Amino acid sequence: MITAGELEYIGTAPDSATKITREAWARLWGRRDVWGLLLARFLSDPVWWFYLFWMPKYLVEQRGFTLVEIGLIAWLPYLTADIGALAGGWISGRLISPHRSILQARYLPMAVSAFAMPVSIGIAYTASSSVAVALISFVTCCHQIWKTNLMTITNDIYPIAEVGSVAGIVSLGSGIGGVLFMNATGHIVEALSYDWVFIIMGFLHPAAFIVCRLLVGRAFSDQRSAHQRPVVSPTVSLNADS
Repeated sequence: MITAGELEYIGTAPDSATKITREAWARLWGRRDVWGLLLARFLSDPVWWFYLFWMPKYLVEQRGFTLVEIGLIAWLPYLTADIGALAGGWISGRLISPHRSILQARYLPMAVSAFAMPVSIGIAYTASSSVAVALISFVTCCHQIWKTNLMTITNDIYPIAEVGSVAGIVSLGSGIGGVLFMNATGHIVEALSYDWVFIIMGFLHPAAFIVCRLLVGRAFSDQRSAHQRPVVSPTVSLNADS
């Protein structure tokens, strides 16, 4: 199913004998676009870690779920997360065109999913456990639509020689954000309630999107359009933590 454009792109990739100029790893820390991606992961990834580690505890303590009910229902948010990962890549892949840059195609599903995340506030205030699970499933789907495209931006805008280094730095933001937020979650639940956790999480993705747009900037959108760099396949991110 490979197209002529994809085949040409593969053929133009540098071979192993080509000397590739790498930017010094330390200098990458001075680039605002790197910080934009790092902070976007720092702000948004803790939401996923919360649902991954705290959701069963929340359903048992606050919703009265039994272990049997957890086994029957609690897998649904992870299924919708997988659907979101697949859909996020497919949607952005379809949006790329000669008239729309790759970053513009990534930003559109990212924006929609990020600004849909405040619906998580409804989880705290609905009396229905079924509605709560449905909202959690919607949120995990939106998060993976967001994350699929956010992670792919690293491949889209950086030279091949820098992708690994930038991806490592950006993933550090995810790790630090997860550690800090998971620790803070316990204190928030103990001092206040789960309600405040859902309220805070509702605004992390919109904040992450704004930071990403401001720091990554529009320069990459202008210099890399779809006809400059054809996409080999619709982007899919089924990473280890999903």
